[in-house]
Amino acid sequence: MPRSDLHLLLILLGYLVLAGALLWSLLRLRQLKTALRNCPAVPPPNPEQPPAAPPRPSGETGDFAESLQQAGLRQRLQSRPDWRQPPEKYRYAAALADQGMDAEKIAEVLQFPPEAAQQLIALKQAGRRAVEDETNRQAKETAATGRQAE
Repeated sequence: MPRSDLHLLLILLGYLVLAGALLWSLLRLRQLKTALRNCPAVPPPNPEQPPAAPPRPSGETGDFAESLQQAGLRQRLQSRPDWRQPPEKYRYAAALADQGMDAEKIAEVLQFPPEAAQQLIALKQAGRRAVEDETNRQAKETAATGRQAE
């Protein structure tokens, strides 16, 4: 068998293997699409919403189960979960503002507009004033009544 016929045969064999692989991948893609159409649609989790409470088993009744579920919900609401944390760049901006850095330098370091840095500093100061006002109000209430405010 001459050498050119061997090359032609190898090229033809390569094309047949390629065509087989392409046909197999198309059939597999069709199977996956069919399986996907048959699957029920599940919405993606929303990071803004806390996860729903797990369903209660049908045999579980009574006040204890309800109070336990309410306690778990109360604990989740009172704790500060990750999805309620401000974005990392805003936490960095607040930390830099606490160190005495001005808005222009914060904006330069964190690479966002100076107006945004000024607004973050103003919000941080307003939050600090609100906490101080609440603390002062509770201290006055405690002094006036002689007992701890709830």
